[in-house]
Amino acid sequence: MMLNTTWMISSPSKTLGNAKYFLGLELARSNQGTYVTQRKYLLDIVHDCHLDDAKATATPLPAGIKFDASSGPCLTSPERYRRLVGRLLYLGFSHPDISFAVQQLSQFIQCPRQPHWDAALYLVRYLKGSSTLGLFFAANSSLPLTAYSDSDWASCLDTRRSVTGYCIFLGASLISWKTKKQATVSRSSAEAEYRSMGSTVCELLWIGYILADFGISLDSPIPFYCDNKAAIHITENPVFHERTKHLDIDCHLIRNQFKRASFSLNTFPVSTNLPTCSLSLCLHLLLLVLSPSWACSLMRQLEGGVTITDDTQLHASNRVQPRRLALHLSRFRFITFSVKTFSVHRVAISFYHLY
Repeated sequence: MMLNTTWMISSPSKTLGNAKYFLGLELARSNQGTYVTQRKYLLDIVHDCHLDDAKATATPLPAGIKFDASSGPCLTSPERYRRLVGRLLYLGFSHPDISFAVQQLSQFIQCPRQPHWDAALYLVRYLKGSSTLGLFFAANSSLPLTAYSDSDWASCLDTRRSVTGYCIFLGASLISWKTKKQATVSRSSAEAEYRSMGSTVCELLWIGYILADFGISLDSPIPFYCDNKAAIHITENPVFHERTKHLDIDCHLIRNQFKRASFSLNTFPVSTNLPTCSLSLCLHLLLLVLSPSWACSLMRQLEGGVTITDDTQLHASNRVQPRRLALHLSRFRFITFSVKTFSVHRVAISFYHLY
């Protein structure tokens, strides 16, 4: 308030109140926090693609889909593909769930082909059905940082490079995420995961510096989760050997931070694959509406002792906000689906949103 008064004295201006719309971002404030969406911007994309009456898809991309640079005919008008991907990149500011899909589509900007265009329209149809989803920033005083790192291995059919993915939470709010193809080819999944850990550590250090500028100190080690035990062993083992000697810089960076107790390394048995691969419907929704730690806890509770039924209906409201989902074990209806990291278990879950 003092800043506003000083500014109004030095320059003719007037106060318009809290911002509700800024650069395509729609802001909804309440006592619980701030909800950020890009609904109008999203619906403009849907309209420009002539998909207003199209049926919405349930996932950003079909499960397990792979792209390459040579399949299918080249587009006669690649400019419209480039424009659409650029708009989707901007939309990703409030839709971390499309991060992997947009990263995949961005690889073919130079020479897009028909399968890439079809996948882009598939993604737009998904956005049409999730236009009200966004980011919720809780207004609480708890500000612990938590980081989750993941990577696939050699997923690119053209270069065999891996994809790095991470997400970082400040309290209950997702504040940073990234999906990016790694710069070099990894010889093993552990190496790919370790490179992803290096990227996540750099992002955490930067966020820590920003919080320090705001006078927020992080006294306890930051919980850091990775689902690859081999990558964790590389971090904890001070010996360089043949398999890691070419990772010298990443090894020193990560080990130095863990020796300083900046982070506490933890295994995470349920893979947070949302930023690194295209998932099945149920697993996509599970990771979309739950925090990673809650999803892990839920999977552990469901492991074993689950009765499978033939019901194939899934109830999920578009009004569901991230981390605002109520799960009532006594009200579960079961839907059969296969979880990638627990392929021997077939689980069925019903989602109920908070009123």
